[in-house]
Amino acid sequence: MNAPRRMSPSNVYLNEICERIRLGKVFEELGIKEGEENKSVPKPSDPEQVKFLGRTLSLSLLTLVDFADDSAFIPASNLLLLSAYHTHLPLSWFTSDLLSATTHLGNGALAVPDVGTLASLTTLWSVWVRRLRIAGAEPKERQIHEVVGLMRRCLETVRDERVTRNCWVGIGACTGLAHGALDSVLSTALTHSLSSHPPDTPIVDATVSHFLRITNNKEALETLWRAHLTFWWRATRLSAEAARLTRAAEAVLAGRVKDEREACEKRGRKEVTEKPGKKEGRVMGPADAMELLFTTIERWQEDGNREEGNGDARWKNTVAMLAAGGLIRAVQMNTPIGHADRWRQLRESSEDFLTKWLGNMDQSNSEEDDEFNDQDVLAIYVNLHFITTRLSLFTAYKDTVAAAAAHLRDRPDELNKWISQAFHACGMRFSHTHTLFIYKHAYPILPHHLLTAPGHQHRLVFLLNLAEPLAKLLDDSVLERDVLPLLYPYLTSSVNSELFESAHMFVLAVFAAKKPIAKELSSVYAKIIIEGYPTLLTIDQLRTAYTSMIQSLVSTDDALAWLTVQHLMLKIESLSPSSSLETLSDPDDRNLLVRSHLLITLVDQLRPLSAVGFFRTLLARIHELVVAEPNSMARQVVMKGVFEAIAGASGEGLSEVGKVEGVKWFLNLNKEVEKKGAMDVIDSLRGGL
Repeated sequence: MNAPRRMSPSNVYLNEICERIRLGKVFEELGIKEGEENKSVPKPSDPEQVKFLGRTLSLSLLTLVDFADDSAFIPASNLLLLSAYHTHLPLSWFTSDLLSATTHLGNGALAVPDVGTLASLTTLWSVWVRRLRIAGAEPKERQIHEVVGLMRRCLETVRDERVTRNCWVGIGACTGLAHGALDSVLSTALTHSLSSHPPDTPIVDATVSHFLRITNNKEALETLWRAHLTFWWRATRLSAEAARLTRAAEAVLAGRVKDEREACEKRGRKEVTEKPGKKEGRVMGPADAMELLFTTIERWQEDGNREEGNGDARWKNTVAMLAAGGLIRAVQMNTPIGHADRWRQLRESSEDFLTKWLGNMDQSNSEEDDEFNDQDVLAIYVNLHFITTRLSLFTAYKDTVAAAAAHLRDRPDELNKWISQAFHACGMRFSHTHTLFIYKHAYPILPHHLLTAPGHQHRLVFLLNLAEPLAKLLDDSVLERDVLPLLYPYLTSSVNSELFESAHMFVLAVFAAKKPIAKELSSVYAKIIIEGYPTLLTIDQLRTAYTSMIQSLVSTDDALAWLTVQHLMLKIESLSPSSSLETLSDPDDRNLLVRSHLLITLVDQLRPLSAVGFFRTLLARIHELVVAEPNSMARQVVMKGVFEAIAGASGEGLSEVGKVEGVKWFLNLNKEVEKKGAMDVIDSLRGGL
């Protein structure tokens, strides 16, 4: 779309009156209520409205340019409309005239200051810079210098969240423009804002990560990286937010590896050699960036240990470990082109430093420190679990986590708050487009690439292993809202065997704790473990899980326990015994083996159901299924399981009342099975004749 053509201004006062009338009709047509222009505006719903919006924005842009020097009302009103629909503005509309008009208005608004006008202006500047990056275009140096200068002044003088957020996004998008000539200025502006008036944390992390990923200016990178570490150190508590720092550090290095690989593919080259020394336009490779980022962390930590008190130094060590952990995770998971040896050396040296830091922290945690509580300790290790599992660590690490968990056990309110925040932080990076509804609860179905994200998996393993022995103390709302939605996808996925087992162990812990949510989960979990055998679960895992679930349900709702057992019966009936072969050795017939194992699992349920009214019904159903089994070897295997259940040979047996009735039932069943076995022998002899 071409840029709108400029019109000539006429009488200012008359134009202001006409403009008020025009904008009133525009707001009415677009459905914008008076006083709500800064809020979310309605989107055009049909082609005619889209055309009307395009004509309106074009006219507003022309009017803004024409009256930038002559009126206060007309530019401000049209700025408001343009910023409200900034997503509809193409790059071609950001002409030299428009940019000159906005910079002129920006200088005037800063002199007052006029926060509303500055919010609209910074929105447009941010959109312009982002459009440039997407298009791969280079702006005129004078224009970009003026815009960056104004956004920098806004950060220094204006204390408004909208203005600050827009300036951060805009300045971050300027990284690398004009061949990186502005990177030092950008770094200084962001560093000053971090120390005085930063925006919300997600904007800080996203902007800093983008800058550190794009810039090739070493001084600018080191300055902003140190400021970012200090920003996190000044946070009152890391706890649930700690994952952000680790992810930000990981994203910087992983992004540089990805960018280098894409650049090599675009140029058709297989190798990129990093040459030492400064050179204008030289791209800082991932290995150079890793070395600089990690060295900066070490220097920043050492400065803190020398200058700060013990408590502040401990916090600096913590922030340093979290940032280093993100870098090490990126090194472990990504390898740049042409730097394998140097990359391996960086990985080994950084892992050694992290091991030393963790050891020092474990030692210092043995001393009581009110400024460094249990939630902080756990927040560190949940985000470093991905790295520590790959290093040769150490009894002290396990003892530290165990001690922190034990302290939280005595403070259930703090425990629930921390678990809720930690699980929420672990999963908030994903937007779930598919959900599975279990009663009133919606559980996410994660895409495969999210299921297999190593960092996400290791954080979740740590949290589940930590929460499992504490399940009884967790509130139902925490389980339903924060824990189970992240847990559910891994109950049916074997992408990570450790996470698969941890997920099932946690669900069984919920049943063992007799939480109310267990009743709602029983039907779904029964189907999951039945369908998971034999591809995901072994027969021992199936028997243990099903019996543990039924044992828990019996103590709270015996009718629900019986309904849950019926899922197992239906599965057995679906595997028709008529297709069974006469031996268990034929690998082509899976139904016989699966059916036999499911029958044994059903027999296991005699123990938990022996003290309730459904015991006789279960005995009768097992009797029918065993007698109907045509395979003699399968009957023998099942009968052995029946004997163990009745006699209590493998642990807890039947209740006293159930044992009396169970023994009589077993003797009758055994007679019928022997009789059927004799008939099978006679039939086989007849067949041989």
